[in-house]
Amino acid sequence: MTILTWILVALVAILILRDIVFDIIGKEEVSINIPDPAVPKVLSHDGDAVTLGVPFQIINDGKQSALVIDVIVRPQLAFEQYDGVSVHGKAEMEGRPREDDYFEAAVLFAKGDKSGSNVMNIMAQITLTPRKGMTMKKALSGMVDLPIDIVYMFVGRVPCHYEKGRIILTAEQIAEATGTELITD
Repeated sequence: MTILTWILVALVAILILRDIVFDIIGKEEVSINIPDPAVPKVLSHDGDAVTLGVPFQIINDGKQSALVIDVIVRPQLAFEQYDGVSVHGKAEMEGRPREDDYFEAAVLFAKGDKSGSNVMNIMAQITLTPRKGMTMKKALSGMVDLPIDIVYMFVGRVPCHYEKGRIILTAEQIAEATGTELITD
């Protein structure tokens, strides 16, 4: 056998050994827990905008800690579907309010770890701003269902990657939370 063959065999053996070790010591098992149904609550309301909040959790049920690097709240309201409001989303970790849209990375400890929690409580904040000179009441009266992607990035024993969950706020839920009557045509 040539040197190159021996090097390839050694690399394959190292990868197999690494997988065996990771199976023994475990790895992180990160998932998202979104309440069903997601019930929005009004966080702030003025004549210019209303901010709704929907709490959710990122949970680590694995044997190793993970680093949650980013959480993105991405509303999926197409202009062609409804152009009466502009929608903006951001994620805010419980106990760590920020005035910017930056999500501060944090360790999500392993299940049962005495160092900290394996649950991260996060609030999805969705700000609705009326467009086209409409009042908030008028804009929300024509609101449609609002899908929101929750995209989160984490790293641990597994390589850094994104996963996502989805919240769907119905027009009825938004109307009930804001005290608006929907117009049905």
